[in-house]
Amino acid sequence: MASEGQFDYESVLCVKPEVNVYRIPPRASNRAVRAADWKLDAPDWTGRMRVTARGKVAYVKLEDKVS
Repeated sequence: MASEGQFDYESVLCVKPEVNVYRIPPRASNRAVRAADWKLDAPDWTGRMRVTARGKVAYVKLEDKVS
C-alpha cells in the first residue's frame, strides 16, 4: 500500500534563469551586515533557481548552467 504523499506530483512554482549566490563575510564589528561588503562584482556561484512543491513541501533547487 502506498504511503500518504508518495504519489504527489511535483509542480513548478517559479523559475529564475540566472541567480547569483554570495558568501556573506563575517562582521568586523557589532554593526549590521552590509551588502556593500559582499563583492557583488564576483559572485561565488551563478546558475538557475527553480522553486517546486510536492504536496505541502516547497523546495528551492539551485541548478548549475552546465549540468
